[in-house]
Amino acid sequence: MINHVKTIVEHYRGRVKEWVVVNEPYLGNRNDDVFYKTFGNYDYIKWAFEAAREADPGAVLIYNDTGNHDPRSSHLTLSAK
Repeated sequence: MINHVKTIVEHYRGRVKEWVVVNEPYLGNRNDDVFYKTFGNYDYIKWAFEAAREADPGAVLIYNDTGNHDPRSSHLTLSAK
């Protein structure tokens, strides 16, 4: 996963300004989360962001949580540069 994130982000460095690094991780809400099953924790979210930041330090990195399409939802889309 780390190599994949780095490869893709490095390939488009300077051409893509914003990346959705993690999309709807279903924290604690889904038994078929392949990343959770593989790694046994949610550290993969941190690892994905670290890999993307290393690959393109100037990009805006986005965490897209579940349910953010509903204005009544408490879930957020976060971005950081």
